[in-house]
Amino acid sequence: MAETELNALVTAWRKEAGHLRERYGLGSLAQVCEAHANELAAAISRHQMEQLTLKDASALSGYSTSHLRALIADGTLTNAGRKGSPRVLRGELPRKTLASAPAPPKRRSGAKRFNPAVTADAVVRRMRARQQNNVDP
Repeated sequence: MAETELNALVTAWRKEAGHLRERYGLGSLAQVCEAHANELAAAISRHQMEQLTLKDASALSGYSTSHLRALIADGTLTNAGRKGSPRVLRGELPRKTLASAPAPPKRRSGAKRFNPAVTADAVVRRMRARQQNNVDP
């Protein structure tokens, strides 16, 4: 489940707790909803504050370790570790989108796939033709 969906769930549970308390006078049930919302919010916060090595951060974000190191150096990312052993907070981690990933090269319309056997045959035929043309009778 995406983090935004989890945060929406926390908000919904808190809203539901208010409805239970105000509309129906169910204070104890509202407290249960609020307790669950608070527990989930705390779990999300712990998850966001998790310190990741550059290698782990690279695997999750799609950015290279050198790029993440540069983001730490320029202050875009907080170094949650220490000098010489940087760490990145999971919640600050940038994520590559499909739009920012390089697109695969496009094939020209009507272009045929490369076939090495066909190419080799064509080269051999040309070589034989040249040999026959260069031979003096």
